[in-house]
Amino acid sequence: MHRKQLQYLFDTLREVGTQHGELPIIMAGNFSVSPQSPIFSKLSSDFQDCFKLKGAGYGATQPVNFPLLRLDRVFCTPPLKPERASTVLIPDTIRRSIVADIAIP
Repeated sequence: MHRKQLQYLFDTLREVGTQHGELPIIMAGNFSVSPQSPIFSKLSSDFQDCFKLKGAGYGATQPVNFPLLRLDRVFCTPPLKPERASTVLIPDTIRRSIVADIAIP
């Protein structure tokens, strides 16, 4: 069910961007899906994973030893360009999140 909800979100964002003359999209959040999920492979044709492109290291956001999990993600669509991405500790928690610098051409 969760995978269907994510697919609906991605499809809706893609459709909205197309309807309005290819608006660039920034999408960020905790998607609660492992990095190996097939949902992310489908995204790669439309969305850029900012940490995957411009981050360093594994980018784990969950406090576990193995497997390393990056449940938090930041995506954008062209013509936006990821410049930097990193993880930051969320105050008063043991979790981390992704922060990304995205350039607007």
